[in-house]
Amino acid sequence: MEARGPQVKIGVLINRHILTLRLKQMLEFKLLFAVDHNSPDYHEKDKMGIFYAESWALAHMLKLGAAGEITAMEFKQRNP
Repeated sequence: MEARGPQVKIGVLINRHILTLRLKQMLEFKLLFAVDHNSPDYHEKDKMGIFYAESWALAHMLKLGAAGEITAMEFKQRNP
């Protein structure tokens, strides 16, 4: 989200998340949804990047609906 004066832009791409998604092995869906505050994927520096990037991509896709269809397809292909 990006706010400028009275306008707000939703769905702004976060380049570091895009890069992380391209370079790292993604979590399986069941692991992504099982992560909690005590999970290594949540708080360990070498693991949390993909968790945050993948969570961001999923939220971005769900919020934007049809505009996220390509992302959803790529997301599913990389995460069977």
